[in-house]
Amino acid sequence: MASKKTSSKSTKYSRIAVVPVSLPLSYGTHHTKLMVLMSERGIRIVIHTANLVMVDWTVKTQGVWISPLCKKIMEPKNHTDCDFKLYLIKYIKSYKSVATEQLAKVISDHNFSEIKNVHLIGSVPGIHDNNLYGKLRLQSLLSKYVDDDIVRPGWRICMNCSSIGTLGQTPEDWLQKFINVLKTTSNQASTARKGSISVSISHS
Repeated sequence: MASKKTSSKSTKYSRIAVVPVSLPLSYGTHHTKLMVLMSERGIRIVIHTANLVMVDWTVKTQGVWISPLCKKIMEPKNHTDCDFKLYLIKYIKSYKSVATEQLAKVISDHNFSEIKNVHLIGSVPGIHDNNLYGKLRLQSLLSKYVDDDIVRPGWRICMNCSSIGTLGQTPEDWLQKFINVLKTTSNQASTARKGSISVSISHS
């Protein structure tokens, strides 16, 4: 995904097609760190923390999640799609381009049943007030799958980010709201144990 300016610079690479993304806001950028690797055996989904620049892949420490092999569906009538696949298709289609529609079709033709206990949290350009993207989706998933009974006193949530961007006029308020999201469990009435959870944010 890139701007039209980047697209014009990439035409010399015959096997690379750059798909411009519509950015409705006048600031910020967007570059999804997700790959769909295709082969004759099937496809794999790769989600990583690195940018597509040499220094990120050769010098810095990064995180990479690679899905099991998702084989092509042989009997569609007897197949049921999992939540991960359905959300991934919805996320891919949110870019509303011919290329992403084609990619969504490829994904829909494959079996994702080997991907278990994994939930995808997408981020797309724009401002959203639903639980489909970002921290609101994270909060929704935590409230659904994290039982308050498993929370233990002294637990620490650690997170790292290389870029936070703008947090508005009152960054402390936004950070506190985000920390509250990270402490979400299925039992919203129980707050005593959640209060003992500390959150550490490392900005590199």
